[in-house]
Amino acid sequence: MQQYMLCCVLVLWAPFTASAEDSSDAPPGAAILIYGSGGAANWEHSFNESLRDQLGVELGQYFTPEFLNLILASEEEQALIAESLALKYCNKKISLIVAVLSEANTFVRDYGAVFAPNAAILRVLPDEGFVKSLNPDSNAIVLNSALEPAIAGTTALLPEFFPDLEHIYLIGGAGDGDREFMRRYQAILARLDLPYTFHPTVGLSPNELIAELSRAPDNSAVMTTTYDIDAYGRPLRSLLLTQQIVNELSLPVIAMADPQVPAGAVGGEVTTVDAYARTARQLIDEILDGDFTPRVVTAGTDLLFNGEQLDRFNIDRSLLPANSLIINDNTNIWRDYSQWIMLGVIVIGLQGILIAALLESRRRRSIAEERAARATKMEALGTLAGGVAHDFNNILMSITANAELLSLDASEDSETQGTVRRILSASDRAKHLVSQILMFSRQSASDKLEILDPRDSIRDSIEQIQSSLPQSCELLFTNLDKPALIRCDPAQLHQLLMNLCINAQHAMSNNGKIYARLSTAVIPEPILELNQTIPAGNYVRIEIEDSGTGIDEREIGRIFEPFYTTKPRGSGTGLGLSLVYQILKTHSGFITVRSRLGEGTTMNVYLPLCDSGLPEPRKKEERHRLYGMKEVIMLVDDDEMVLDSNRKLLQSLNYEVVAFTSSLGALKAFRENPEKYTLVFSDLSMPEMDGVRLVANIREISPSTPAIIITGYENALHPDDLQGLHILRKPVSSADISQAIHAELAKERKK
Repeated sequence: MQQYMLCCVLVLWAPFTASAEDSSDAPPGAAILIYGSGGAANWEHSFNESLRDQLGVELGQYFTPEFLNLILASEEEQALIAESLALKYCNKKISLIVAVLSEANTFVRDYGAVFAPNAAILRVLPDEGFVKSLNPDSNAIVLNSALEPAIAGTTALLPEFFPDLEHIYLIGGAGDGDREFMRRYQAILARLDLPYTFHPTVGLSPNELIAELSRAPDNSAVMTTTYDIDAYGRPLRSLLLTQQIVNELSLPVIAMADPQVPAGAVGGEVTTVDAYARTARQLIDEILDGDFTPRVVTAGTDLLFNGEQLDRFNIDRSLLPANSLIINDNTNIWRDYSQWIMLGVIVIGLQGILIAALLESRRRRSIAEERAARATKMEALGTLAGGVAHDFNNILMSITANAELLSLDASEDSETQGTVRRILSASDRAKHLVSQILMFSRQSASDKLEILDPRDSIRDSIEQIQSSLPQSCELLFTNLDKPALIRCDPAQLHQLLMNLCINAQHAMSNNGKIYARLSTAVIPEPILELNQTIPAGNYVRIEIEDSGTGIDEREIGRIFEPFYTTKPRGSGTGLGLSLVYQILKTHSGFITVRSRLGEGTTMNVYLPLCDSGLPEPRKKEERHRLYGMKEVIMLVDDDEMVLDSNRKLLQSLNYEVVAFTSSLGALKAFRENPEKYTLVFSDLSMPEMDGVRLVANIREISPSTPAIIITGYENALHPDDLQGLHILRKPVSSADISQAIHAELAKERKK
């Protein structure tokens, strides 16, 4: 297998090594995957992941996915996108393009020569009109839809699955794409000459459709096409419609696409993302071999069935074709273990062994399901954290900028200044809160840990927490009497203490005493507790003791799980102690719990002591606002609220500002008059073209133009893409912005 992969890589490199004798610096070859939805379509991401799995690591490194926003782009914008790709790959010769779905195929047909002249093309799932319009092309293979074999293969199973079936209700949406799919289904079904009466319905709302299907005869079934919009112009997901039909009616649902099967369809021979990716990989191998025949190839299919629906309609599983995959399959002791049960009856002496084996199997399955559920929760929170960070920091940026502008207009001794300071303080706390939430998406870094004596920072945190507690809840603190060094992030350490103290407060129903003690501890031998092994060694110990209700011994093992809580609904999220556990993992720390019902709880946090000395304290820099001399700044941000706030802020710093909500529009304006702009100030994440690519295109025109990138979510791009750029992280103060602009302009003046 390794030799085969190496051969594929050598074939991909072959066109570029032919002139190696002339130049040892010849750029490597490249292949790009073009998608047209700008990264919004789940199917495109699933296909991209599946195809890259098929390619493997060695070959996959030469394939770069490009998620382009082509659906709503004008011809002029698409031309600019093509030019930006040409600039991006100017040092590489693109030998292969894989264009996925209709928008990407149209774009490659119209503009492929701009960024990849003479490249071979694999066209994946273009629409039928596009395929019919293609002229014989010596450089292209078309991977066409597997819809017809899927319909033929699935309907061939119906007589055995449903012997009494006579009526099939063919349902679809009212959109242009929906109607096109309905026509394709009807044409394919007509060619198959099936012995059923078909009842097509187009664009019915869910309630209308349920009412229509409830009147269907008992010997009926439902066949789904696509449903993006109903006759009233309302969007509707076909998966939700399938689920509603399955939940409210007793009719079997027949579908030919893999997402419909887990939603409730019976299943059959269906089109799947993995099958399209497997066929695409085979065609890529053929193209890379350099000896391929331009043609239209039909993708493969998979045999996929829903176990719950097979049981619901009493379908004999022996009727399923070989190599069938069953999902949503409920455990059936007799069906799955009948041979073992019969053997147990015959061989009485082995009965105990058989029962033990079954119990162990169920125990392992329970553990596996529990782990899968926990992983799903963490993935859901990680996705939420990563997705919300950019938008939330945008909102904070607007709040911070407008608050500072308000401060400039108010007199120094007015009440407004105090209000502004409270707004800025709250915004800063919100910024740190976003950083803490991002820990769940595995995007918090341990490189922010520093060596420090925790006594002062923990005392300050305790004082802040005490001020936020109700008067009926008292927090008593005992500090260390001598220095002790640890590696930690002070902000995360504060978050840990706050969560532990708030948890203690809630356990006491806001009435009682919390004891917080800081000390050193020596663990002579490793301790195994809460599925963790605490190594022997020297530690700083943070002890939090409360006089609350305590924790049931059976619950202690679960209190650090995400979303797990014993509090009433609406009283807690179950994330506080989970965040404590996540922070401790970052700090190589540990936690133990001692508790009994009615006797309170004591939690001990252990952080390893450091052997190295305390570094020199860093002087806190005073950040002052620096003013410009009417230089012209190009300001680019797709969020109009943030754009307006930053425009006013930059104007208050004595700069002239030309603002753009479109990165493509900004690039066009710069090309028309590059001498006009002194500096570019751009957001990072934008739909048409991100800030890094915008600056790269601008510097192709004017290499000396200073630029600053501002972002609320730096992890949106790979760190290598940000090298050499001045990055500001939202929210950022006007002083920091002015310092950054001053620094960039000063560097340019020194050149």
